[in-house]
Amino acid sequence: MKSLGALFSSKARTEILRVLYYQPDAIGVRPLARIAGLLPRSAELAIPSLVEEQLVIRQFRHAAPLYVLNRNHAAYGLLAAIFSAATKATIIERSRKLSGKAMAILPFIAEAGEMLACGKRSLHVT
Repeated sequence: MKSLGALFSSKARTEILRVLYYQPDAIGVRPLARIAGLLPRSAELAIPSLVEEQLVIRQFRHAAPLYVLNRNHAAYGLLAAIFSAATKATIIERSRKLSGKAMAILPFIAEAGEMLACGKRSLHVT
């Protein structure tokens, strides 16, 4: 099995693997790069080694090749654990930030609701 350093040796490799982990269908290099936040050329340079290592499978359904994560690869379990943990940590972090914002916005929402109710009563709308 490859070491973590070898699996995630560059941002392009890491982001391509992350996107393909969550992508249910095969995808072309340009949409893959866009979703991963990479330049298309960076994705084009990273994909061949991933295909060679059999972490990514290249499919030819259309004129251009499509790529999908090899879920039968020995490293897939490790990738799944890492990406799941990273997603969980991101959700927890964002939840904390959003909870603070929600508490600041809640009085405004309550006041807006009261204003709408008052306006509806004045127009005799239920």
